[in-house]
Amino acid sequence: MTQPAGTPQYTPLGSFRVMLALFVLVAHARFLFPGNGAFFSIAPEQVGVVLFFVVSGFVMPSAWWSFYQGAPGRFLLNRFVRLVPPWLVVFAIVAILTGGPVSLRDVAINVAMMGPYFNVMWPPGTSPIWTVFVEFNYYFAYFVLFGVIAAGLKVPRALFLFLLACAVGYAFVVVTGGNKRFFGALQWAPYFGLGTALFVWRKRILPSRIGLGAMALMVALIVHHFGSVYVQESDPWIATAALLVLILVLVLLTGPLPAGRWRAIDRRLGDLTYPLYLCHLPVISALAYFDVIRKPQDFLIVLVASVLAAGALHLCVERPLANARNKVRGAQLRSRAFAAEAAPEWAPPGIVNP
Repeated sequence: MTQPAGTPQYTPLGSFRVMLALFVLVAHARFLFPGNGAFFSIAPEQVGVVLFFVVSGFVMPSAWWSFYQGAPGRFLLNRFVRLVPPWLVVFAIVAILTGGPVSLRDVAINVAMMGPYFNVMWPPGTSPIWTVFVEFNYYFAYFVLFGVIAAGLKVPRALFLFLLACAVGYAFVVVTGGNKRFFGALQWAPYFGLGTALFVWRKRILPSRIGLGAMALMVALIVHHFGSVYVQESDPWIATAALLVLILVLVLLTGPLPAGRWRAIDRRLGDLTYPLYLCHLPVISALAYFDVIRKPQDFLIVLVASVLAAGALHLCVERPLANARNKVRGAQLRSRAFAAEAAPEWAPPGIVNP
């Protein structure tokens, strides 16, 4: 497929993703301060988690558009190189420090990030990994999608069928009540579908009215799921309103924005997102175990410690893997300011850690 020409742009999703990770951190930290939940409820955990899925739904086809057309295997391999090593390091550290009797079966299941399939989540402090498990389910779905396109199916038709599959998959879960079944990951299909529909609309792969219609359908399904299933402790109406506002912000961020040196800062913030997500709960658990934090003002300790742990994980694990990822991708992502202007003319809206 011939790459389309266009003006290079940059989509500042790094800062947006860090904000989502902080939402999750704040929501988990509220359990440390009984009786002070009102302050921490301003960042409901669920909003941050599900919007990560929407962002992935936009970033994955964007990465394929830029780097992996005709090479779905490289796309999937890069996902493994990107996500698995940091997870294994965090898992090993937490497992060693917490100790306790555990079977080799449980260790193998969790190392493979298959805990949700077998209802085995160990060790304590790694429970957020279920979201990475969900992500991998959809990475395989995108791998199949990109493979079908590489085999000859036209891009518009393939993406239309993918969006249709997202809607049908969610409907199947609702009709069967299968949230906890082996196919329960389909309940998050509308979130990934919304991100992909946004990509399709931005790139004009389908007629504008179809792209907008797909986005509207996915938003409707998201409201249904978020309000009836996923909102647990927050006021459903307030949390759903916050979700819709942030979806609108995401839509605006994927549009054309002016250049500036903030791009380098945004990319660096984006680099901290995954490590921060992996590290924050083990850090919170450790601080609680040693009774370091006792009052809401100590939240600053939680924040600083989590960011420091995330920075260490990025520097010690992710950065050494950069060359391997560049070889798999076939291109090098540049972190300096104005990197987008140096990109080829066919570069899509900025990719964040593709």
